[in-house]
Amino acid sequence: MGVSPNLETYNVLVKISCKKLRFSEARELLEWMWVWGLKPDVSYGTVINGLAKSGDLSGALKVFDEMSERGHRDNMNKLTIAVA
Repeated sequence: MGVSPNLETYNVLVKISCKKLRFSEARELLEWMWVWGLKPDVSYGTVINGLAKSGDLSGALKVFDEMSERGHRDNMNKLTIAVA
């Protein structure tokens, strides 16, 4: 009997990865969320803000574009303010 990670589990792992500046791991976690049928919510904002704060604006925009392409527009207004 195994337990599958849920949305909150992934959100915590993404946050920890970003705090440790391990953005490739955070992006991989985002991908796994989609694979497991979970729609990332705050995780995109966490990765975008982490990349922007670390000075990787190009990477932040790339993740933002990916979020948009996947149809996840719930928090786009908040994210554009946070990145700007």
